Amino acid sequence: MLSVRNVHVNYGPIKALKGVSLDIRSNGITAIIGANGSGKTTLLHFISGLVTPEEGDLLYEGISIAAWPTEARVKHGIAHVMEGRRLFKDQTVYDNLLLAAHFRTPRLEKKTITNKMEQVFQRFPILESKKHQPAGTLSGGQQQLLIISAALLSAPKLLLLDEPSLGLAPVIIDEVYSFLQELKQAGMTIFISEQMAALALRIADYGYVLDRGAIVKSGDSAYLKALLASDDLSSIYLGKGNH
Repeated sequence: MLSVRNVHVNYGPIKALKGVSLDIRSNGITAIIGANGSGKTTLLHFISGLVTPEEGDLLYEGISIAAWPTEARVKHGIAHVMEGRRLFKDQTVYDNLLLAAHFRTPRLEKKTITNKMEQVFQRFPILESKKHQPAGTLSGGQQQLLIISAALLSAPKLLLLDEPSLGLAPVIIDEVYSFLQELKQAGMTIFISEQMAALALRIADYGYVLDRGAIVKSGDSAYLKALLASDDLSSIYLGKGNH
């Protein structure tokens, strides 16, 4: 579905990405794993158009979109759930979802919106019980469920997730990852960034290891799990803990 080709991103003298190339396959989960500061967030920001590369290309369904602005990428089906749970925290849970539903398709019928909301609330009853509360009053885990749900309301073809487990209690992490597994089984294409390798590889089909801006290992999840178990990645990857 999406191919990153020889991408270089610099922040002044800092080389954040150094010739990164990878492929995100359709109808499954691809993981990018690596220690904090390895360049994972920069890579996702490049894919969603938030940073401009010094060099490289981005192919989406066979078309180069490297010059497309972020809003064009969203309207063509790329949704990005950023690290830090970026919500309109003064707005209600319902209004955050409503905005997301309209973003890609501005003129949705009321019945369609109602159906979309019902789907969210059936999956996460806690969001329905708090739908009139400001999003900023939710717990961290509830905010993560809200922002993933909001991203899905835009009916994306590709869902980018940056550190979805960050700062969450283990029971909430399990709920989030169970939901991602359901999305995978329904045919969603997902690209997930995680510091905790064992967590991401629990649901991923294929993965890449990023170290100081460069891809150093890649393979299916069984291969990468074996590397973790044998400590072959210990020198470059510090986030091996399991939840």
